[in-house]
Amino acid sequence: MSHIPLPALRADSPIAFLAALGTLRILDGIRPAWKPRLRWVNNGGWIPELSLLGDNSLPDVSGALAAKLSNRAAAPEFNWADVIAVAPELFHVKTEVALEAASITQRETVDFFAAFAAEGATSSSGDMKPTDLCMTSGQMKFLKEMRAITAALASLPKPEEAPLGERIQAGLTGPWHYTDAQHSLGWDPTNEPVHALGAYDPSGDGKQTSVRELVYLAAEALSLFPVFARFGRLRTTGFHPDENRQSWFHWPIWEPELSLHSVRSLLQLRELAHPSENGRQLRTRGIRAVYRSRRHEFGKGYGIFRPAQLAIGG
Repeated sequence: MSHIPLPALRADSPIAFLAALGTLRILDGIRPAWKPRLRWVNNGGWIPELSLLGDNSLPDVSGALAAKLSNRAAAPEFNWADVIAVAPELFHVKTEVALEAASITQRETVDFFAAFAAEGATSSSGDMKPTDLCMTSGQMKFLKEMRAITAALASLPKPEEAPLGERIQAGLTGPWHYTDAQHSLGWDPTNEPVHALGAYDPSGDGKQTSVRELVYLAAEALSLFPVFARFGRLRTTGFHPDENRQSWFHWPIWEPELSLHSVRSLLQLRELAHPSENGRQLRTRGIRAVYRSRRHEFGKGYGIFRPAQLAIGG
């Protein structure tokens, strides 16, 4: 058994948490023989640790993650439209195609569709209401952005760049160097001063820098947060309103080594909506901390996560 810490993916960062889940999801799909598990260890701060069957190393993990990118830009879940907010009729047709192609063991695309939008939840314009994890708008189109990210990562590295596997490994271990002309899609609170408070249009090309590999890994976790319609409104797994109707993303930090299947179940616990009131129940499930980050909207439909707060634990 191999135990591989990922020190850059700190629990108090929403994009890092999503990237940890994205890493687990990819490995579960392309390296099932490794039987990947994920837990969080407290070394002066919670960081994720992968448990893998066999003698595996961090370069092995990074290489597997890089291999996933070979044809990811052509994935049907990123190529059915440019934005999620399409007419319900189009979404229905594309979802049916994904369902017909799915099987018990091949359901990646349909799981993404289940996390994009839900029939019965539309905006005032009549289009599908996208997941709360979609915080792009205007010229910045979420699905088109995903194609651009995956295509850029899969392309041959520039002369001054390290191979993709090494760049992914650097994203997992840190430190992060914000040198990529890539929007963080609203998931990285450290980027808020760059555009949310800036006197320019955040959709403009090259206005923000990030760690592209990190944004990609976070995006791969999207399918773990399915959405549903309730009374005509969209609800996204992990998001809960406060008394002022502001939306907060809540995420658990657990100590036991959990498979992807168990993590999916954990993310949907109703107790996470009010962690301070359900601390005992959460602890019995191995959850040692819960963080939350407010989904702040600004401009014309753009959003960003605010810095994380510790809801319970430590």
